[in-house]
Amino acid sequence: MKRRFIATLCACLLAATPVAAQTAAQLDQAKALFNAGAQAYAVGQYPAAIQAFEEAYKITPRPAILFSLAQAERRQYSIDHDPKRLERAVEGFRKYIVEVPQGGRRADAVAALGELEPQLEKEKQKGATAAPPPPPPKVTARVMVTSPTPNAQIAVDGGGASEAPFIGEVSPGKHTVVVIAAGHEPERREIQIVEGGLVALDLPLKEKPALLRIEPPAGSEVTIDGRLVGVAPLTAPVELGHGRHFVAVMRNGSAAWTRDVDVVRGETTTVTPSLATSTQRKVAWGFLGGSTVSLLAGGAFGFVALSKEHQASAVLDERDRGSATPARLDEYDKLRTDRDRFRTWSIVSFGTGAVLGMTGLLLYALDRPSTPMRDAPPSEKAPSPKSIAPAEVSALPIVGPTLVGASVAITF
Repeated sequence: MKRRFIATLCACLLAATPVAAQTAAQLDQAKALFNAGAQAYAVGQYPAAIQAFEEAYKITPRPAILFSLAQAERRQYSIDHDPKRLERAVEGFRKYIVEVPQGGRRADAVAALGELEPQLEKEKQKGATAAPPPPPPKVTARVMVTSPTPNAQIAVDGGGASEAPFIGEVSPGKHTVVVIAAGHEPERREIQIVEGGLVALDLPLKEKPALLRIEPPAGSEVTIDGRLVGVAPLTAPVELGHGRHFVAVMRNGSAAWTRDVDVVRGETTTVTPSLATSTQRKVAWGFLGGSTVSLLAGGAFGFVALSKEHQASAVLDERDRGSATPARLDEYDKLRTDRDRFRTWSIVSFGTGAVLGMTGLLLYALDRPSTPMRDAPPSEKAPSPKSIAPAEVSALPIVGPTLVGASVAITF
């Protein structure tokens, strides 16, 4: 029953139609009073709830507030059995039925009158023979402070902070209200209250940002939740909302670093990503290394071929001078064969080295990781497209009667 009533309280000011034009400030004040009354009702402080509802009803006399006021009077009567409260409760329910011909809480009001009116008749009969009732108690000044911020703490006039809502009696005059909560900026208000008055405040707190300090290697790109933040080094922490965020750090030649990082409002979290060399960069270095070896081998084979050429030329010189022996002339054919063989190997090595070098440079230049995204839960994932295999590069020398070179196959 209480939960149902509180839900009605929270909705009534927004659902009802104003009976007269009111300023935004008046409506805000009425809402603050009504909210304070609802929270006082929820914790069983019915006199404070009655005072708050009465003040709200003075500003905006809506049927829903009238029903809430009658309910609070009814609850307090069940505690102190004051006939005046019973009388006001019955009066409030009757007036509500008149103002709400159908719908709303009319059925609840009728049921309440069916219970309270017989009790009121009994109280009147007892009152005819009883002594005159004492004068009503003096209405005290009261402060009611609420906050929609979770776990808010409220302190009045420098006293100890207590969990919201704060509902208390104070002396007339100036008072200081402070609302605090972990991870939020404190809110401070100075209020002036008169004898028998009521001040109701509903103070939301501004959330402090959560700070994330990222210390990746220089030159790395940093994204958070898919949004580019900057390139390392980052000069200041990044301000984020409280909760979990997906952090990705990328750099050419390195595998992307990704983490889900939880940050807390008002606190600084530090992460230090370390980047590992990517497989493609390792393959690129392998091709460049192979290119270097092939080029050195080509140079060596070329040097040997040139040496054989010089030796063969020396044999021809001897033959021209008539000093060449038959054995030297036979050696000439062997030297020419060796020269051609080493020259072919040199050309193949240089060609292979060039292809390996160009391939390595291409892999090196294109080694840029794509921006990673957080994987969705299995229930949220769309059908996966056909997976793409990593690049495969192979090089083969080509040697034929009229062609010397190499072929490269790159498969993506």
